[in-house]
Amino acid sequence: MKNTQVPVLLLIIFEVSFSPSLFAEQELAFRLLPGAAIPLGRPNISAGFGAGGSFDWTMFPFAGLTIGGGYAGLPVKDGTMLTLLEGKAGPLGQYRITDRFTVRGEGSIGFNRKTWGEYTDSGLLLGGMLSAIFHISPYLQVLGYGAYTHYAYTAGPPMQTFMVGAGISLNLSEILGRKTRVSGVKTLQHMIFPVSYAWYEENPVAMVTVTNGEPNAITAVEVSLFLEQYMNEPTLGAVIPLLSSGESVEVPVTAFFNGSMLDLTENIDANARFIIDYRSLGSLKSAEIPVRIPIYHRNAMSWDDDRRAASFVSARDPTAALFARLTAVAVEDRMKPDLSRNIQYALGLFEALQVYGINYVIDPASSYVEMSGDAMSLDSLNYPYQTLFFRGGDCDDLSILFCSLLEVLKIDTAFITVPGHIYMAFDSGMTAEEARTRFSVPGIDPARDFIYEGGRVWMPLEITVPQAGFFQAWRIGAREWKSAAAEAKLYPLKDAWILYPPVSVPGAGRRRPTMPAESALTAAFDSSLSTFINRTGKR
Repeated sequence: MKNTQVPVLLLIIFEVSFSPSLFAEQELAFRLLPGAAIPLGRPNISAGFGAGGSFDWTMFPFAGLTIGGGYAGLPVKDGTMLTLLEGKAGPLGQYRITDRFTVRGEGSIGFNRKTWGEYTDSGLLLGGMLSAIFHISPYLQVLGYGAYTHYAYTAGPPMQTFMVGAGISLNLSEILGRKTRVSGVKTLQHMIFPVSYAWYEENPVAMVTVTNGEPNAITAVEVSLFLEQYMNEPTLGAVIPLLSSGESVEVPVTAFFNGSMLDLTENIDANARFIIDYRSLGSLKSAEIPVRIPIYHRNAMSWDDDRRAASFVSARDPTAALFARLTAVAVEDRMKPDLSRNIQYALGLFEALQVYGINYVIDPASSYVEMSGDAMSLDSLNYPYQTLFFRGGDCDDLSILFCSLLEVLKIDTAFITVPGHIYMAFDSGMTAEEARTRFSVPGIDPARDFIYEGGRVWMPLEITVPQAGFFQAWRIGAREWKSAAAEAKLYPLKDAWILYPPVSVPGAGRRRPTMPAESALTAAFDSSLSTFINRTGKR
């Protein structure tokens, strides 16, 4: 049987020696070591001055190789000078006690040449050194040392010296390469929706695990994100005051996006960078880590927070603004003095949409019934101008449109959510006492047919039934609110906008809506207003 132990051993040595993970801490440094050279056992030779220099290659955090040389001049009692020149190499081992202090031991073997007047001799040398190192910065260290050397010669007797002194060490790898030893790994990616781009300034787009690979603790660690084109500058997401060597911590990363996000009509995987700035032994370092950030198109949204839809509601949508103002002009001279103008404006807009030809269309791919049951499902919502252009939408689209129209007229609105459905409400413009007085008639219960929250009297309106007329849309909306009981939620848009500000997308005003004929609009308004007044008992 063949002996395979030697090849296997060589393979193991090769794998260990050239493993990238073990070589991750390779460094090259230069040391300058002046000091006092003291001869041992030579009473006729006095102590003198010496100096040495070496290049130190630390292949691992704890071990490496050193190669260098030195000079020593030793006075002899007869007035002459003994000089020693040497070149040597050997292994070193070190241990970092604290962030600033390291102890090191090293051995050496080499050649030396002795000169005393006209006499010269040469031979081998063996030696060792112990040193204590103080790290001023990643680039500069100072050290104190003691070294013993045994010199052997071909002709003369051997000689020993002890050298003690202080020196400096320059980390050439740091000086030339500006090494950074931190890593950042994206551990969680949140969904990013352009419509909510302002929300991410205070809320995380991702979670990042930062690991300190420096041999010392680092301080003032700042983690930022930069996404060119969609951000004007990096956004600082987290600050870590202190991170010990080898320690990891997970932090959130935020983003201050710009309005270019609203140009996105398709999903993209954007090239971004995590920027980690920190101080290592007082020196500022910075690492940039490339990362891919998925961003959805500008109509995308999830229902993890129903208030997100508030960003789609905008009084600045030019198409919605034109539709609302032209409708208001057509109906305001036909309003009745004994009924809240807010209600009459809402009635006029509701009937204008019906005459315009708006329709309730369930989106089979992303209906609210299905999407609201899964907070992480991706939905696609229309902006007001899109719903007007398509002349239809599902419950969220129509609610967004109608809220936008009323907001154009400075009438506050709200979303209502009940299980499987979203619709809207608006500020009736009445006080609680006015509502009770005005609508205390048979078949209507002011205490339950309106919503009293935040000092307002809200009128619920089921916007998905445009053909039913305004009065029936109110009655249906009130019934849905009462039926849902504690599960019904009211989200005033002004409150929701604090978290999810409204946006207006590029291109929203390129196509003007074809308004209904004013005669048809006013006829629908007059008929609906008459029905409403008749059904509420006030003529």
